[in-house]
Amino acid sequence: MAGIGFELKHRIPDASLLGHARRLSFAAVIAGGPWIFSIITLLIMTIISLHAGMSRQSLQQFLVTNTYLIAHAQIISGGFQLTLTRYTADLIFTQQQHLVFGNLLGNVITVSVISMPIGVWLATSLHTMPLAFRCLSAMALPIFCIIWVCILFLSSIKAYRAMTAALLFSYGCIVMQVLLADSHSPTQLLLAFVSGHLIAVLLLMILIWRAYPGHLTVSFSALRWTPTTRRLMLCGLFYNSAIWIDKFIFWLSPGLSKPIAGWFHASLIYDLPIFLANVAIIPGLAIFLLTTETDFATKCQRYFKRLNADATLNELLELKQDLVNSYREGLILLCKVQALTSLILFTYSEPLFNLLHIEPIYRPIFCVDLMGMSFLMLLMSQLNTLFYLNQLRTALQLTIALLLSNGLLTAASVRAGLSFYGYGFSTAALVTCVLGFYLLNNTFTQLEIKSLLQRD
Repeated sequence: MAGIGFELKHRIPDASLLGHARRLSFAAVIAGGPWIFSIITLLIMTIISLHAGMSRQSLQQFLVTNTYLIAHAQIISGGFQLTLTRYTADLIFTQQQHLVFGNLLGNVITVSVISMPIGVWLATSLHTMPLAFRCLSAMALPIFCIIWVCILFLSSIKAYRAMTAALLFSYGCIVMQVLLADSHSPTQLLLAFVSGHLIAVLLLMILIWRAYPGHLTVSFSALRWTPTTRRLMLCGLFYNSAIWIDKFIFWLSPGLSKPIAGWFHASLIYDLPIFLANVAIIPGLAIFLLTTETDFATKCQRYFKRLNADATLNELLELKQDLVNSYREGLILLCKVQALTSLILFTYSEPLFNLLHIEPIYRPIFCVDLMGMSFLMLLMSQLNTLFYLNQLRTALQLTIALLLSNGLLTAASVRAGLSFYGYGFSTAALVTCVLGFYLLNNTFTQLEIKSLLQRD
């Protein structure tokens, strides 16, 4: 993501407060990408459909189905995103950019082949829904997976205005279809949502082709089963599974959920608070993109460049100290921004809930989940730092720890009762974050030794 931060600083060099605010705004939009646009679009679709007389039950069927599809798309495509990112970086380093698009096509084909049967299986779970709705659901999963695979290229495409315009146009098409519909049903809403994302896929592929023109031949080189590929695949799979496992536990817990569409369940007590808490990390993402990672990426590039140029041990020690200082400064800034955001939301949660007409019973769970999302934001910065330092084994250990702790602690919180809902996820994020600082400290301590051994 550092490429975006560099580009924003170049395109918006204004050092004033207004200029910094503009960079943060663009960074938030680019960091969130389709995620932010999807949330806004779904909210608009909800308002339009309810105003048109659509029943809340039908609307819930559409929203819950989309949630399940997005969850499975993130889990399936997570490993492909990381492996393709790493391989693309290698191609750019070796001046072979003409091979990038071919490897993207190979990943898109592979993830589509994997997700199609899973999409059909999920569609069979919607046995209470019309046949057209089930067919659209089966088609939607591969499209959502391709969207997530394409997202990684947003970090290297410099035409961020064109990218933002493409997403706005795609999601605008969704809203227009809903506005122009004669009647509103879950099938019609899903058709609009899927077609809009298909348009987004086509537009993003065009932007990627313009950024990396070359051979149109399909290549699967990025998927060669090496130790690096295996660890990246597992990191993506375990991390995205860890993000969703607490939701699945609540969805599958009797008494805490209810069937909405076929076998798809929703947990009314947990889904809304965790959704609102997710939105709260947008400021942290923007800061992380624009400041933390940009500065650290520069220092990291300098370190490995000198390493490959046969730098002495003393030189590596000095460069390592620059890395540590850069990470520390970025971490402090990230903590300040996320703490301020959380404090504001804690303070004004009551008027916010009243404004959104949300029952007060959700507030305690929202506050707990908000703390968990803040710890998760720190964990994301740790994982990204480990990826930059090529410490994939350590990153894999962290993702496994998050998956196991979130699953076990969430299950325990469900058994403990209402007062403990949300504490499973938040505690798991905190424990894994503390473990991450311990492992990252060890990584920095031994970095020059490991680097010299790898060089030799």
